[in-house]
Amino acid sequence: MEGAERRCVEDLKELEGVVFDTAEKLAGGDEVKGGVTLAEFVEKLPKKISKIWRWDSSSPSLSLRGCEGDEESAGTGARLLWVGEMGEPEERGYIVGDLIPKNHATTIHGGGGSAKSMLAADLAVRYTNKGGMWLGYPMHGQGRALFVDFELDAAEFNRRVKAVAAGAHISGPLKNLAYFEVGDMPTPQAFKAVRALCNEHDFDLVIIDSVGPALEGDVGQAKDVLAFHRKYISPLRKDGRTPVLIDHQGRSYSEGEYQGKGAYGNSYKEHLSRSVIQADPQPKDEDSNELVVRVRQKKANFGAQRRPFDAVVTFGEGVVIIERRDVEDEELVAERTVSIEKRIKSALADANLDKYEIAARLGSDVGYIANKLSKLKRFGEVEEVGKEGRTPIYGLCGDSSSPSHPLGVGEGDEESSDGDSQPRIAKDFG
Repeated sequence: MEGAERRCVEDLKELEGVVFDTAEKLAGGDEVKGGVTLAEFVEKLPKKISKIWRWDSSSPSLSLRGCEGDEESAGTGARLLWVGEMGEPEERGYIVGDLIPKNHATTIHGGGGSAKSMLAADLAVRYTNKGGMWLGYPMHGQGRALFVDFELDAAEFNRRVKAVAAGAHISGPLKNLAYFEVGDMPTPQAFKAVRALCNEHDFDLVIIDSVGPALEGDVGQAKDVLAFHRKYISPLRKDGRTPVLIDHQGRSYSEGEYQGKGAYGNSYKEHLSRSVIQADPQPKDEDSNELVVRVRQKKANFGAQRRPFDAVVTFGEGVVIIERRDVEDEELVAERTVSIEKRIKSALADANLDKYEIAARLGSDVGYIANKLSKLKRFGEVEEVGKEGRTPIYGLCGDSSSPSHPLGVGEGDEESSDGDSQPRIAKDFG
């Protein structure tokens, strides 16, 4: 090999080594030199490079930029903190009551026709334009919301949101609420655009409707559900946004089966949400313009689980009214989100019963009910009031919780209306 050729090969190998060293340092998060020199070769190169690297025109250094919503961003944001230096904990924030915690994921799931998207639209409208109450729970201030739609289109959302606003007595153009129609955009591009929109317009509430079409891969696989949250939901949270995820659930053929259903797919859908709410449409007359949706909080990481209630959705011409209605204690006997002890006491508030009758009313196993009755008897909540043959008959103790409210009333449940006047149904629907 001639001398000139040898030097050329050696120079190329040296250049190759520099490139690999640079790439390795960038991947490790280290800064590298050479920014100013690159700018001397191509004047606009820094602007192009800034899409991949952090660029400071006053510094000769470059460092790798984590791309928003793609593979390279996975795992970013990790940090080590010494507990003794963390100071006093900040007060936990909420968007609504203690149903929707701030900067954490909340999932609202339900079957077809459960009005879950309508409830989410009502939340968005009230949070951005009215404040006050949502489904009987106080909203903590107002803010700006982005509704990200993976299912429908702008025309349908416009109809829905205008009808909901009319039902909430909000007139004039809606403010601080934006709609993003995803269409056929791939999920990585969609969430990259969502983060950019949130940064540009300072949205603090992001509603994603729905997770099924948005999630890449198999909803039944833990790795795909985990990847969805790590790549797209966690970055929103770290940016200071509150994601509310609308999701479907599997088909069911009885009320008991419906209550037992979770968000469709892998259980990590719910494991990674701090609050999980189920919307359950109740049977209705075929010609009725009213839909009653049983709302259950099935998971509450940061507080007491709220007792179920009904959202009454009344449909009219260009108006949708959504109101809360408390559920009578006798109806809650069949609610699985209510503790079995409270359900037993509620059943006994109506009549003295044996373990078989209680099990039949609660749809539970007799042996399980017998164990719970023994526990309640030991704590002075129930007592044997007689026998049918050799089978004990149970009733509530005289000093136990008042039979009129054996299930108790949770915080935020006392308020059964959102402050709007009741006569508007007659006015709007004749």
